[in-house]
Amino acid sequence: MRLLPLAVLVLTLAACRAQETPDADASATTPVEAIAGYDAYGTALTDTADVMPAEVAAAQADSLDGQAVKLVGTLRNVCQMAGCWATIETPDGTIRITVPKNADGTYVYTMPKDIVGRRVVASGTLRKSTLTADHAEHMARESGQEVTDSTKFEDAPEIQLEATGVLVAKAG
Repeated sequence: MRLLPLAVLVLTLAACRAQETPDADASATTPVEAIAGYDAYGTALTDTADVMPAEVAAAQADSLDGQAVKLVGTLRNVCQMAGCWATIETPDGTIRITVPKNADGTYVYTMPKDIVGRRVVASGTLRKSTLTADHAEHMARESGQEVTDSTKFEDAPEIQLEATGVLVAKAG
């Protein structure tokens, strides 16, 4: 009989939780439910149980520096020259997903160039680093931005994820 009040409390809380309305951004910050709706690039990523929102990874970049992570977010920019990098914007900064290179200097894989705005799950090593002014200019050109003599670039801190594998949500 002592368990009855506890059971009622648990059921009440569960019912309240089930009635919560997710906010508009919830789909961009929740783990992937099914891999079937994604295209895979690089090393197969089949376990998404420990995926964290990109916002969490960016906020915890100091403690995650050098760690293997899986993150989910929405792509805001993609290299238009080779598909070798993409970015996810977060309140704590940009996370740049980079594609590793083989010993001969070729990319291990590349991503499609038309995936801006799609949800992505990426697995790899998170690193805090510095984006040099020269590399920032290079990336601006690769993303299709117009760069003139008056365009100014500066060294800036950045968060990188060297991704061994990426899942990109299918269009539609």
